[in-house]
Parts: sequence; structure tokens; C-alpha cells
Amino acid sequence: MLDAELNEGDLSQVTQAIQNALRPNSATPSTPRALAQRMAGARTETVEPEPVESQDDIDEPTEEAVSAHVTQSRPSTPRKLKTPKVLDIDLKSGISFVSYAQEKNPPSEQMKFLVVLAWFKQHRPDIPAVTADHVYTSYRVAEWSTAIPDFGAPLRALKHSRLIESAGRGAYVINHIGLDKVDKLSA
Repeated sequence: MLDAELNEGDLSQVTQAIQNALRPNSATPSTPRALAQRMAGARTETVEPEPVESQDDIDEPTEEAVSAHVTQSRPSTPRKLKTPKVLDIDLKSGISFVSYAQEKNPPSEQMKFLVVLAWFKQHRPDIPAVTADHVYTSYRVAEWSTAIPDFGAPLRALKHSRLIESAGRGAYVINHIGLDKVDKLSA
């Protein structure tokens, strides 16, 4: 139902304006304010009605446009973090990891991670690279808190600080700068 004071010829113009506003691929603005302005303009000016497009003339959205829309409208899901595994490695023969860690007494989580990598570099040369699983196992043996949601995060931060280097996906090796930092802990 439309209640308006219009001349007879103006009704077709208002109808045309409404159709154009509701058309899916319309180049004209379709906000209520823009529609009201078009309707107000239709009352005072004589506007040539635009030809109505047939259903065949309307562009259908492409698959790429549809998939892009689906990707954008999907809510982001939190990243599922992998729980580290306890590895079957010898942390007791020679200089044990626990005695090495007590000697170094690292003050922060990142320094604990550096101590783990330094111990593996110095006392387990047969293990060329350390993963989050190695660190987790060392934490468990040293009875340090394992309440770290992402065991890979401190490793990535140490890599960003250039104290360790990547040795493949998720594997790291301490460099000489990181070793110097660990050596200063016992001084």
C-alpha cells in the first residue's frame, strides 16, 4: 500500500524508482534516504523512466564472487594448538638436564627454552634440532610448569630475536649468540 499525494503520471515514476532501488545490481543507491530523495525528485521533475532490465540481462554472480563472500562471512575459529608429546630421550646420562638447568637457573620462560636448546647442543650432539616436543619433555623432567598454551610460541620468539635458527618446520638449533646468553647465566 502506498499513500501519497501524486499526480497520475508521477505514480509510474515512483514505481520505477522503487524497482530501481530494489534491483540487485542497481547502480543507484538503495538506502531509504536515497530512495526518498529520488521520490521527492520524481514529484518536481519529469524524469524519463529507465528501461527495465529483463531477468536475462541481470549479471549472475560468478563462482569467485560467491566463494569470496562465503570466505568473508565465515567467523574466524580459534587456532587449534597441538599438544606436545613426551619423547623417549635420555636426559640423565653424562651431565643431566636437571643439574644443568639448576646450575643455569633461568629467570624467564624464554631463558628456560634457551637453556633446553643449549643443553641439547652441548650434551646431545646426536640430536641435531630441537622441537617443542623436546622442550616439553625437558620441562616435565625438570618439573617446571607446563602451563604454556603454545610451546611453539617461545621458540618462534627466540627465532625472531635471532638467538636460535630454524632447522626445518618446527625444529630449531641454538646459535652462538644464544649459547653466549646461556653461558652468562651461570656467571
